[in-house]
Amino acid sequence: TEWLEQAFKGHLPLQNGFLEIPTEVFVPRIDLQMPPLPAIAFYDKLDGPQWKKFREADQPYSSLVLGAKKSVWIHEDDLQRFRQYTDDYLMSSISPDNLRRLPPAKKAQVIQRTAILAVDRMFENHSESNISQGSKVVSSFVHLLMKEPEAYLTLTQLSSHDPYTLQHSVGTATIALILARKIGIRNETELHELGLAGLLHDIGKTKIDPAVIN
Repeated sequence: TEWLEQAFKGHLPLQNGFLEIPTEVFVPRIDLQMPPLPAIAFYDKLDGPQWKKFREADQPYSSLVLGAKKSVWIHEDDLQRFRQYTDDYLMSSISPDNLRRLPPAKKAQVIQRTAILAVDRMFENHSESNISQGSKVVSSFVHLLMKEPEAYLTLTQLSSHDPYTLQHSVGTATIALILARKIGIRNETELHELGLAGLLHDIGKTKIDPAVIN
């Protein structure tokens, strides 16, 4: 969703040092598998430019009560902690347990969208943790193609004819993996390395003036 992409890229708008976050970010569903709340203080916005804290960062809080609110506010000092929370949320969305509940076409869409965001992060900062996130996405691609061949068509359709570098990188990884499977490569390590190479093949563009690229 839009809020998740904005948070992942660090593009959430600030209002007097506070950010409004939809409550569904923290309470996506009410069940036993609900993720724990992050160590972030929550605020309500009062009339005018005033905010009132209703939950301390280390305070347990009822998810049922929180779910009754449409949104909460967090302070900009907690932005990095919130960004880490969204990173973890995204990566958990492509875990085998979560993907197992989805039909093949939906799995392909979730993995592809997460891959685009992960590549965006890698292009922004080639850190070991960001490369690791991209690696996890490739693992999901490999697992999907090995376990559910019917996902081939969906992945191909998702990856075709997109002019943007990030989507193109994901498309290259996807097509490389599909081609490798079609010509008989079955070794998961080889497939994983091939997919990661596809994601990173254009990363040199980060060192080139955008005016030249465009």
